[in-house]
Amino acid sequence: MTSLRLHIVFLIVAACIGFSSFGQFSENFNSNTVTQLEADCWDFDQSSISNSSHINTGTDAPHGHADSYALVIFGTAPAITTPFYYFDGSTDITFTHEHDGYTFFASGRMRVYLVDPLGGETQIYSRNGEFGTRTENLTTTEVGYYRIRWRWWASGVAASLDAELDDFSTTATVAPDVVETGIVCEGETATHTPSTAVTDGAPHNFEYSWSWVGTAGGTITPELDNNRRASVEWTVGPGNYRLQAQETYLGGCVGRKTFIDVTVLEQPDFAVSFDTVCKEQQSTMSFDGLVGTAPFTITYNDGGGSQIYTTTGDAGSILLSADALQVDITDVVDDNGCHADPTLLIAYPIYYHPKPSTGLIYHQ
Repeated sequence: MTSLRLHIVFLIVAACIGFSSFGQFSENFNSNTVTQLEADCWDFDQSSISNSSHINTGTDAPHGHADSYALVIFGTAPAITTPFYYFDGSTDITFTHEHDGYTFFASGRMRVYLVDPLGGETQIYSRNGEFGTRTENLTTTEVGYYRIRWRWWASGVAASLDAELDDFSTTATVAPDVVETGIVCEGETATHTPSTAVTDGAPHNFEYSWSWVGTAGGTITPELDNNRRASVEWTVGPGNYRLQAQETYLGGCVGRKTFIDVTVLEQPDFAVSFDTVCKEQQSTMSFDGLVGTAPFTITYNDGGGSQIYTTTGDAGSILLSADALQVDITDVVDDNGCHADPTLLIAYPIYYHPKPSTGLIYHQ
């Protein structure tokens, strides 16, 4: 059956982490290599970690670095990008940076963006020209799931620069779990999609893996290119079941987790009976003890075309057409929109008593 009443109500539930007032995530590049950071879902685009200059006070120490050759040879804009974090509407971002320019660097510039899951960039900071070591303290009012990206430019492909980044810290947090609810009918096949699911795989190649938490509710079949939707054949009885969709990106970085709490409603059931009448009289079709949520809508055909009858409770009687030979019950649906088992939707024969015949009376 395909009827679906999936009512999405989602709640942001804090992940089990220790929230601090500042510096939930930080990086000073002193301990991690590019390879290690990329494994932790950072992205270094034409950039690297260097200790060849003095952004760290008093010593040469590792720091993020925009590779000059990217500007000179490729004419591209180097960038360093964090993993995805959750921004709650008042998020602090602190970092230290420096620009040392060479040829044509008078118009060099640096921008900071929040990057959403579809790759859209929202600029939150800009700085033009050559300058010494600076520490920026930013507060953003964005709410949602973003990466932080630093990007550098020089004035042209002949230019070069030494752009450095260090001592990054933010009060952004791990993305909280999302809890949603759904309602389906027993025996139904329904589709489920997290409200936060990314609509396609590009540019960050978001993928979703599905599983049950606790008792399995049926058979899960992931759908669409990145498995963001799951088709579930609800082969279980009425009750409450929990689906889990785990998000990953960039080939394995762990993202958000969505739980879908699904209530499976009882499938309508019925017993039907017919009274036997004399031919050319009208038979009555009776439903007693309908199972489900009243009222029930019964669709049937007794030879005069499709007709609809709605009960006032869990029982009902329908007067059929005279001389109807059978009744095809094509649907029984309750007030929740749940449909009866198709095996019950069959043709039921109607029986009549023949009329008595006097015949001819002969006298001796």
